[in-house]
Amino acid sequence: MKLIYAPVSPYARKCRIVAIEAGVAHELVTDNPNAPESIVSQYNPLGKVPALIMEDGDCIFDSIVICEVFAANSTTLIPAQHKARIETKLWEAIGDGICDAALLARMEGLRKEITEEGRAVIARQRGKIAAALAFASKRLGERTLCVGSAFTLADAAMISALGYLSTRFPDISWASTHPNLARYMDAHAGRRSVVESTPVVA
Repeated sequence: MKLIYAPVSPYARKCRIVAIEAGVAHELVTDNPNAPESIVSQYNPLGKVPALIMEDGDCIFDSIVICEVFAANSTTLIPAQHKARIETKLWEAIGDGICDAALLARMEGLRKEITEEGRAVIARQRGKIAAALAFASKRLGERTLCVGSAFTLADAAMISALGYLSTRFPDISWASTHPNLARYMDAHAGRRSVVESTPVVA
């Protein structure tokens, strides 16, 4: 299998963490979907990373679907028990939602001229990030795992989201405002899947 990804993409990082945790062998293909020479649109009609090229040549896209593919090789990444599975998917939604808002804010912030409307968009998305961080902080409490007693997709999603904020939005001081989230990240800092998937900024 080949995973087409962008090194800084938090959605791709989530997939990479899950693949490593599940022990799924895969080749990484670096791509920039915004570049003229991008190849991802050949496989994903939406032109977005990540995209997973299967052994039979079929392509799976969207990080939620790709994680399901990788997690099938594990008994713990997506719990079988219904309540725990729903909780895991809720945490994934929180993590992905933080990334969605952060990417929208970043896109607006990269415009040559930021209009009053653009500033309102950025403020609104940052508000969503702040609310999601507060929600996650309260829900996590003193735990170092989002769900149950094993590392799950929930953790992959949250680690990717928090890592993306640290990389692209260093002014959002989530570690100081939510010390339990900082403690949570510290607990996983040395984990192989986390280390090997650390974002690389060109």
